[in-house]
Amino acid sequence: MPSVSVTVPHALSDDEAARRLRERYETIKTTYGEHLKDMEEQWSGQSLCCRFTTFGMKVQSTVTSAPGEVRVQLELPLFALAFKAAIEERIRAELGAVLA
Repeated sequence: MPSVSVTVPHALSDDEAARRLRERYETIKTTYGEHLKDMEEQWSGQSLCCRFTTFGMKVQSTVTSAPGEVRVQLELPLFALAFKAAIEERIRAELGAVLA
């Protein structure tokens, strides 16, 4: 399975970064919920592990808020490899906006 790994630096406190990530995650679920099926999520401290199916593709993701940075790791189906660059770009843009 292809993976996408994105790390975005930030100058926020650990708690503030985690709070913003949780808030954005809830917004994404509300906004795109109709496209996210079989959603499983587990928060552990300042990390989120989630699995879901979207447009028939299974995706697994880990988002970790660490001091000074947030890391996103996605495991994608082979079919999504063609969209890897666009996915990475979108993740960077989203995190940049959330952590600004």
